[in-house]
Amino acid sequence: MAEIHGKTGGIYNSTALIRGVTISFDNVTSQIRDSANGLVAAGFVAGQKITVIGSADNNTNFTIAGGGVAVGALTLTGTPPVNTEAAGALVTVYLQPSGTAVAGFHSWELSKDADTVEATDFEDAGVKAHVLGGTGWNATGERNWQDDNDVWGGDAVGSPRWVRFFLKYVADPSGGDPAYYYEGLSHVKTGTVKTEVNDIVRQTFKFEGCGALTLITRTTAWA
Repeated sequence: MAEIHGKTGGIYNSTALIRGVTISFDNVTSQIRDSANGLVAAGFVAGQKITVIGSADNNTNFTIAGGGVAVGALTLTGTPPVNTEAAGALVTVYLQPSGTAVAGFHSWELSKDADTVEATDFEDAGVKAHVLGGTGWNATGERNWQDDNDVWGGDAVGSPRWVRFFLKYVADPSGGDPAYYYEGLSHVKTGTVKTEVNDIVRQTFKFEGCGALTLITRTTAWA
């Protein structure tokens, strides 16, 4: 069952995750390949359902085939098909984490944004015109570090972590009462610790999204 300290959000560790510019895709062999040979060390095992982000043509969910894990390649089931793609883009391949957070928030603030690029021409008669650039998101989470069972020290700073921001937390969503939350992969940019005399230790984390932020309605039990 899920355990969320703070109940409004949390940081989650993925047991299998790799991120780099050495990852390619091959349709003929139905493989995700890593020329740096880091796939076994990243924690992937046969049968896992994995997610790809950052690629040009393979941003979807795949399943690793039986016996399909080697240091340089993950062989997939073939459904969905893999699109051939050369290495070079910053690609992330990861296993979505279970329902147990390594650190939870008692409050959070989330912001989505979009870049705009000015595209004013003489024909615009002095009225500025813009085109839409990239979109992204960032967030801040605050927690009280006082629980004997919640002694995580914040070693995620500078690395990608899965984050969930709960609009409504439910311990067992399979009982007919769904949980609602945003979730996405992010870089943990900063982790601040603050304490005062006769007060509890408080932590603040700042996140910058490195993948899509998705609003989830969960009606199944936590893994």
